[in-house]
Amino acid sequence: MTMMQPANPAQQGAVTVSVAPVAGSAVSTSNLLVDVTFRNMGRQPIRLLDEIDENTLPVFLWFHLTHEDGTPVTQIRRGGKIELGPEPPKYRTLKPGESYRLRVNLAWLLTSSEALKGGKYSVNVMYGNQYGEDCFRGTTPVSANALLALPQQMQARPQTNK
Repeated sequence: MTMMQPANPAQQGAVTVSVAPVAGSAVSTSNLLVDVTFRNMGRQPIRLLDEIDENTLPVFLWFHLTHEDGTPVTQIRRGGKIELGPEPPKYRTLKPGESYRLRVNLAWLLTSSEALKGGKYSVNVMYGNQYGEDCFRGTTPVSANALLALPQQMQARPQTNK
């Protein structure tokens, strides 16, 4: 897998991301909510591609989860390619100092409901984008770690009959 280059020098350090668990949300293997906050730390407005959803999430946001015992979670989707269109892509402009919060369900990224066990996890995220025009392209620095606590007895995802 080829890694994307950091943002161009004019944008370097202009966009940061942070991650935090959603307080008070019920936690299960199908509900692991975190808020990802994008912040414009630069002096100029920054335009971000606004195309992150359940399907495109692993293309733009790369999460790393590590259990408190030091075991990394490896059953998580990362990377990929997408095709935008046929409609023009959506964008979000952040003024200097402005932030935007995106609620993400980490369960969308798990490739197995057995990927997580109860306990505490450190979570960090990095944003990367190679799509769009006249927008931030490249990668952000990795966010600081946030702590995600999961109950010892995780509730399994409901089974569906196909």
